[in-house]
Amino acid sequence: MLASLSKDLVTGAEWVYEEKYDGIRAVAYRDGDRVRLLSRTGQDLTAGFSAIVDAIRNLPDPDLVLDGELVVFDKSGVSRFQLLQRRGIDRGTRTLYVVFDCLRSQGRDLLHRPLEERRGRLLELIPKRAGPLMPSRRLPRDGERALATAREKSWEGVIAKIATSPYEPGARSRAWLKLKVRGESEFVIGGYTPPQGSRTELGALLVGLYDAGKLRYTGKVGTGYTQETLRDLGTKLDDLRTETPPFDPAPRVSGAIWVKPRLVALLARYRRAARVRGVDGRWKAAPAGVPGAPHRQETRGVHVGTTRVTDGAEIGGVTISNVNKVWWPDDGITKGDIARFYHAISPLLLPWMRDRPLTAERCPDGMLGGCFYRKNFPEGNIPVGAPRLRLRAESTGKDVNYVVGGNLEALLGLVRVGCIAMHIMNSRVGSMREADWLAFDLDPSSGEFADTIRAGRALKTILDEHGLVSFPKTSGSRGLHVFVPLRAGHSQEDVTAFAVRVGEELARREPELVTMEFSKKARGSRVYADPFRNAYLQTIVAPYSVRRRPGATISTPLAWDEVTARLDPRRFTIRTIEKRMTAGDPWADFKKRGQRLPG
Repeated sequence: MLASLSKDLVTGAEWVYEEKYDGIRAVAYRDGDRVRLLSRTGQDLTAGFSAIVDAIRNLPDPDLVLDGELVVFDKSGVSRFQLLQRRGIDRGTRTLYVVFDCLRSQGRDLLHRPLEERRGRLLELIPKRAGPLMPSRRLPRDGERALATAREKSWEGVIAKIATSPYEPGARSRAWLKLKVRGESEFVIGGYTPPQGSRTELGALLVGLYDAGKLRYTGKVGTGYTQETLRDLGTKLDDLRTETPPFDPAPRVSGAIWVKPRLVALLARYRRAARVRGVDGRWKAAPAGVPGAPHRQETRGVHVGTTRVTDGAEIGGVTISNVNKVWWPDDGITKGDIARFYHAISPLLLPWMRDRPLTAERCPDGMLGGCFYRKNFPEGNIPVGAPRLRLRAESTGKDVNYVVGGNLEALLGLVRVGCIAMHIMNSRVGSMREADWLAFDLDPSSGEFADTIRAGRALKTILDEHGLVSFPKTSGSRGLHVFVPLRAGHSQEDVTAFAVRVGEELARREPELVTMEFSKKARGSRVYADPFRNAYLQTIVAPYSVRRRPGATISTPLAWDEVTARLDPRRFTIRTIEKRMTAGDPWADFKKRGQRLPG
């Protein structure tokens, strides 16, 4: 249910007032132990907010739907969307789920019940701040006082709701009204003044608007910066310095440092002063005279807010757009960081991808957005010249245009279109029905990595008994992958059949720990030993691939003496893997150990 924007304050006994938050709208669904967080556009946010998911799972209601906002508060208690985007950089911040409605409780639909009845049930579940959960803040039932409170505290605004109203899913209803107390407009940054006193990087931004194709100076904005904003913005502006003032006419500003007009600031008004909200790095200013560039219009003073940049950067010969787009909000990891990691790790990763058709996990908005597995890449999706292979999908009978790995441009091109994890087949172009390795995917239904370790050690014992050398790696998540290098000449049918027999033997020896049951319900809390990663056109995540998990973990090759109870797969991330690789590659002789399966 969405609120309608109102310029006029509504008053009357039927109205109640709540704080308007500056965050991400999210609906929480709980069905027993399963909890999901979905954004207003249907994106699955569950993986990025584990503490909130755990807190909802611990509420005394197993069948529940809540509506609220994911927010981060500044030191003054004001929610800031920019802090939510960059909360991983400032470790002092904490994301909260501010809940303002209860749509289902104990299996009963509450959509048609009055708002105040739904609010009452919400307060029974979350009467006050409980860890990362809190009920939305109600304001006095006097509209004038509610709006005055919002102005005094520099909130984004107030939401007015009719106390007797039902919940209207998907509707922009007049029963909910939003009243903003700060305006926002976009301005082009054309320069800045030097820092003074304790300030670092810069003093004030010099901003303007396009008018008849010329950038006209409108004023300075110099308050409200955080240290992170100063550092981030200072670096970007330093790269754009120029001797020529971009404004026409040039303003007389003492000590002004001019920059090329490439960055746009979203400026918002707080009370009577202007403050900078921060830098989120999403897009550039359009050139003068081009539709979309900020132009002069009717404004009420200078408003200050978020500087957005969509810069592109050339990495490994491929232009990556939106390199500053934050893909891991908790960790401050950007799209550009992933591209640079893949470029750096490519000497180790590309040999595993070479001549193999790929499936990629595509997440255009990073780990918090909607993700899906993509194997069909028609021409134009990635750089021209990337190797391709057209194969007929047996399940649908349709042709699939696979990207074939081993090409650095293709790898970075996949990142450019939003791909994170790279999955590979155990066969190569030219011999698609033959496998050159056998792989087991050990997935713990309990979620406990310790169970995976025990299952992996037991699997190694069986493989040792067959005289097979095996190589373990983390899945990058909670599982363990065990690879067996093979000589040429093994059909995928034979490899899969052998893997099934070994899996059945493992489950027979460890019946309380391991299962071969495909049904998740039938697995219980046991580790699923999946042998079917070896079948035709099936894939498994590549060694050294990034995973869509907190911290941007890596599927990391291991030595068997590392596979102990002390092993924590979360240690291996794009920020830590380089140090590990200086000690050598534990899979360095994998290709030299090709073996023939017994029987």
